[in-house]
Amino acid sequence: MVRLRIEGRPYGLQEILLKPGLNRLGRIADNDFQINDDSISSHHCQIELKDGVITVLDLNSTNGTFIDEQPIQQAALHPGQVLCLGTVPMVCQVDPVMEPANISAGPPSAAGGSPSAAKPAGLPGAVNTDVCNQHPQAAAKWCCVKCGGAFCTACVRTTRVSGQFFRACPKCGGSCVSIAEYTRLMTPAPANFFALWRKAFSHPLKKFWK
Repeated sequence: MVRLRIEGRPYGLQEILLKPGLNRLGRIADNDFQINDDSISSHHCQIELKDGVITVLDLNSTNGTFIDEQPIQQAALHPGQVLCLGTVPMVCQVDPVMEPANISAGPPSAAGGSPSAAKPAGLPGAVNTDVCNQHPQAAAKWCCVKCGGAFCTACVRTTRVSGQFFRACPKCGGSCVSIAEYTRLMTPAPANFFALWRKAFSHPLKKFWK
């Protein structure tokens, strides 16, 4: 199932569940999906779902159609990307298909585990940043700096504020950053060699520092 999640508008959160085939979006009621916003044209765009491909076609709208802030006339839309009609942003989500995992239960052993299983020091609560907390079959792309949760792109709520994208944690509403950035923020900086040297010798040489 493909859905467009609209956020950050005065009327609150909305979700558009796209149907197979053509979906027409616009401001007036004769569209398949009506979005009542002044920046959206009467017939703004159409979205086609066919053979697993999501194609967006702008219908000569006044304020334009954008994918990840780039204006488009016709383009493919991928999960996690932000489609913007006029000034209304919406995140494309594709519900994952649950399939039985053909793997043994339990974490890999320290000797035989893969290199990706190692976690950097400093991550709160021993969070597994390899997979999404809510969709274990999906790889984690974002981490919340407030609660430490790891999530796939489909889980993170993305809004555009003053031209900047804000990615909100689905659990606590905190700010989410990329896994690489989260690791950098949570990994303590290496101690200065001279600071360690002075600390090591400060006790026996205490009288000389006075």
